[in-house]
Amino acid sequence: MVPASHGKSWLAQLVILCFILGVLFALTFKTQIQAIREGIPIRMADAGSLLKYAKDENIKLQKELADQKALTEKMAVEQAKGVASTQRLENILTESKLLAGTSPVSGPGVIVTLVDSPKISKDSPAYEIDRLLVHYSDIVLTVNELFNSGAEAVSVNEQRVVANTSIRCAGTPILVNNIRVFPPYVIKAIGNSDDLYTGINMPGGTVADLQVLGMLTVTKEKKLELPAYTGSTRFTYAREVAK
Repeated sequence: MVPASHGKSWLAQLVILCFILGVLFALTFKTQIQAIREGIPIRMADAGSLLKYAKDENIKLQKELADQKALTEKMAVEQAKGVASTQRLENILTESKLLAGTSPVSGPGVIVTLVDSPKISKDSPAYEIDRLLVHYSDIVLTVNELFNSGAEAVSVNEQRVVANTSIRCAGTPILVNNIRVFPPYVIKAIGNSDDLYTGINMPGGTVADLQVLGMLTVTKEKKLELPAYTGSTRFTYAREVAK
């Protein structure tokens, strides 16, 4: 859809053109008055002289009108190019936001849920219990597997995963983007749901052990909504290499 400003500019051009036409008609009338002042009488006998004078003026005015029309058309073309250029910039900005994860997105994909293993019991030895608990490294492996399988966007407990996301342990809780998250750990991934599902369920894959222990489940979803990344995007030291 053409922006409202584009329509307003066309209206302004139309008003200007009408004004010019009015001026031209006024000049034509003025020509007749000037002819009288210059001694060209308005009589049938002298109609030939007046007609030639009027024709000469008319040719000049038609040229001015043609020049103005050409200028108006040129302005319209330049404005159309400006609209197209603006649209291209908007497309680039949208793609940049998608890549940076700074805009919410939706689409098909999968939901992977990580929980502590149901095989934990009060009689389990300490080393066994540790193996049956979800660690931050399990989340990292799962997220990496999803990206390797073609995920275009991923979130962990509603925290968007972007280039500078950190997933780490801070005592009992796990931090994602420096925000505490607790089990169950719900990982949403947007992409080809078949490819993502296959990647997670790959025999001998990086998260296969989690499935064996009952710690991981995955479901296909027709539509998911992922939030935008809300952390800092400021670069203090990194700068673009000068061209």
